Amino acid sequence: MLIYLISILILLRGLERLTNSGREVRLEECRYRLYALRDKLREMAMKGEVESSSWLFGYLDSSIAKTIRVLPRFSLWRMLAMYLAYKNDPRVSEARRHLGQSLARPENRRFAEIHTEYIGLMVTFLIRRHLTSVGVSLLAFSVFAGIKRVLRDTTEVATESPEASTLTDYCPQSA
Repeated sequence: MLIYLISILILLRGLERLTNSGREVRLEECRYRLYALRDKLREMAMKGEVESSSWLFGYLDSSIAKTIRVLPRFSLWRMLAMYLAYKNDPRVSEARRHLGQSLARPENRRFAEIHTEYIGLMVTFLIRRHLTSVGVSLLAFSVFAGIKRVLRDTTEVATESPEASTLTDYCPQSA
């Protein structure tokens, strides 16, 4: 089974390299959407809809900016590596737990909307960047019903890891 999975991953990587046209267009499109999301967050702060002094504002604003900067290095493979590296990291886990609790509060609803949109943008970017790999993976692993949840969980951990985020810098519980 392990040899089968490794063989599929190698095959997917090869297919991905063959179908890598439009990479720069997808990068720029995602980058512009992230800039627009950051601008939306800042506009909400200017209108008084969110507190710019909140740690959630600092986290989201700086993490979106950091993601824009490291976006060319974002790939399904790197996200998977970041997920495996940080999924059991106690500092990241505690910060993620605190983030979830904070975003669940009614007064932080607007921050939660921005966070959901941020994660959604990154999931969409990864799917579009690895369309061939994701398509073949969905066919090959269609028996596993939770593939979308796994992709979302992987993306959340990776986008909240120190490599792509400032969550552990801003979260009061992880300092």
